[in-house]
Amino acid sequence: MGMYDELTCEYILPEKYKKYQNSIFQTKSLLNCLDKYVITKDGELVHHSFNWEVCPEEERPYYGKPEWDRFSWVGSLRNIGNEPQKLNHTGEVRFYEWDLDEDIWIEFVAFFSKGKLLHLEVEEKES
Repeated sequence: MGMYDELTCEYILPEKYKKYQNSIFQTKSLLNCLDKYVITKDGELVHHSFNWEVCPEEERPYYGKPEWDRFSWVGSLRNIGNEPQKLNHTGEVRFYEWDLDEDIWIEFVAFFSKGKLLHLEVEEKES
């Protein structure tokens, strides 16, 4: 499976796919660093990157508790969000969903030029 990023599409999806509006999709089309991306209502591609820092021991969940010897590593890193940044991406971005109700794989293909959505296509594959 490997690493991936998450993508939310605020851009209006075709009527048939409205139930997926604002869902969190997976994508391997970008950095694959577990970052978050948004296609805005205006069709702009925005990147929400994260930095990580070491969390002091006294702020970790098991600090001072009997479980500390086994679980001192839990909560050892914390996420520091950065300001969202518009991407200047040109090319396609594929994001996907497995619809268990209908037993189909749905893959959205968004085509960008300098971070602006040109058009969106949908591919369906039955299992």
